[in-house]
Amino acid sequence: YNYVGICIGSLMAFAVARNCGRPLLNHLFSEKLLTKYSSWTEQNNRFARLFALAIFFLGFATMGTQQHLVAYWQAAGVEQALAVKMYALVLMAGVCGKVLVGILYDHFSAALASILCCGVAIAAFLSLLLCTSSPGILIPALLFGLTTSLQVILPAYLTQKFFGTRDFVSNVGLLTTILYLGVAVGAPVSALIYDSTGFYRPAWVLHALLAAAALAAILLADRLSMGAFRRILNCGRGK
Repeated sequence: YNYVGICIGSLMAFAVARNCGRPLLNHLFSEKLLTKYSSWTEQNNRFARLFALAIFFLGFATMGTQQHLVAYWQAAGVEQALAVKMYALVLMAGVCGKVLVGILYDHFSAALASILCCGVAIAAFLSLLLCTSSPGILIPALLFGLTTSLQVILPAYLTQKFFGTRDFVSNVGLLTTILYLGVAVGAPVSALIYDSTGFYRPAWVLHALLAAAALAAILLADRLSMGAFRRILNCGRGK
């Protein structure tokens, strides 16, 4: 019932804004100011779509892998008890990863921090292909644990960086929804790949490619965002 109310309220607000929004704004603000922020909104849509796509890919790849790790390690010949311990290590590494990712984005540019973080993600997926026995299994467990922290830190931080603080909560809420849509799709797709081929390895390759695509989308969105701040709002965004 809560979500029904939210959907109905959102549709009503959209209908009011669509039919009454622009005439009301014309009475409240100058045409010059409206033109300025209309241009910002149009430019916003370009890097917003890229960023949303990157967030979807990250949700798809991370949880599409995490939900199947124990089954994958057992299928690769790892004993159940060890596989469960490695999964616990993934969760603990994820806790530490949140702190590390936060430090990276605090001390480096958004582009460089994203390259480092997505690089770890790609390495995590590739290490799953190569390291399937003890003690090498520790490598993908640690790397993937760090990767899971991206879906917590990255959407909120880069939303503020790319879009500014205006409508921050709404933007984060929308992007978090897109993230969890990727989460919801990734796990069954990985299961479908395993059911079709008998192996998880094609799924890990797909997830590595999606992590690389997410990085490319983030870097392009970063450049478009900085350009939009300079050309339309006449101010620097900062790196």
